[in-house]
Formats: sequence, structure tokens, C-alpha cells
Amino acid sequence: MDAAAPYRPEGFDDEGFIHTSPDPNSLAAALNRHCAADARPYLALVIDLDRVTAPWRVVRHPDLDMEFPHIHDPLNRDAVLAVLPVSRAVDGQFQPPEPFSLA
Repeated sequence: MDAAAPYRPEGFDDEGFIHTSPDPNSLAAALNRHCAADARPYLALVIDLDRVTAPWRVVRHPDLDMEFPHIHDPLNRDAVLAVLPVSRAVDGQFQPPEPFSLA
């Protein structure tokens, strides 16, 4: 894989966008809703939306009363500030990744 190539996650062709979450807790909750049965290890990308060159928009999830940014093209890698492991509890539930700080 070309490290400079834009990131295109699995499922992008079906979904048409990259799912993102505004914070670690909402990420863990979304993973538990949609990916709990998938035993593969997961990583979280910390993304600076100001650096994203692809079109993106914020979508409100009506059942959760939360807003989630959706990125509508592959992600330019220079917008990724960090890659964090997403751990699981003993029961398999995803745990929020450690908060990331630029400080």
C-alpha cells in the first residue's frame, strides 16, 4: 500500500463516505452498536477536519441527538494527527480510546 495514497476504508464503496465520531465515547458507542460481533482489532484515527481536502459535512443522528462528520471522498493522510488503538473490555465491548492532545 502506498503510504502517501489517500485512505479509503473498508466499506467506503458501499457507504459512500467515511464515518467519524466527535469524541472517544461516541466512537466506542458507535463501534458497539455496529461492530461488536467483529473480533478484529480496531484503530481510531484522530483527524483534523480543517486539514481534510475531501468534501465533508456534519450529519445529525436523530436517535442520538448528536452530530457526526461524514467525509465524502478518500481521506488525505496529512489530516491524520494520530492513530490510536481501540481496546475492548473482557466482555468484548469497545472502550473509548484515550483522549488525544496536541499539547
